[in-house]
Amino acid sequence: MEVVKFTERPAAVRDFKFCDQIRDASDSAQRNVAEGFGRYLRFLDFTKASADETRALLKKAHAVGYLPDEQFKALDKLAVRGLQAMAGLRRYLRSPQAKRNAERNRYRRDKRSKRNDPNVQNVQNVQNVPNVPNDPNVPNDPNVPND
Repeated sequence: MEVVKFTERPAAVRDFKFCDQIRDASDSAQRNVAEGFGRYLRFLDFTKASADETRALLKKAHAVGYLPDEQFKALDKLAVRGLQAMAGLRRYLRSPQAKRNAERNRYRRDKRSKRNDPNVQNVQNVQNVPNVPNDPNVPNDPNVPND
């Protein structure tokens, strides 16, 4: 929303190509996060690329005078925070804990569907796996490429 607001200002509004490009890049990042929950890491990698593109375009907007210093700093800070949050989500989705949680949820979903099927016999309960604490968020963790 902040990108849309600043591109409506008189300094930027006349550069149609730039406005379309930065609006599309920032909107694409948001859409890919939503889609990423369905297809996981591949779309989150696309999201990171769109967020990086948005940040680069913010720098361009500042350099050509579309954004004053203070507004650029605020928008750049938002972009960095979004990239950090996304990196944490990507790290979690690659973790053994995420795989355990996915298996546990898949088992529960399968168990519920079998419970409603009169042709399937009852399945013995499986003991829960104890929770493992989350890995600490280290700001300079390197990204691990997809497997």
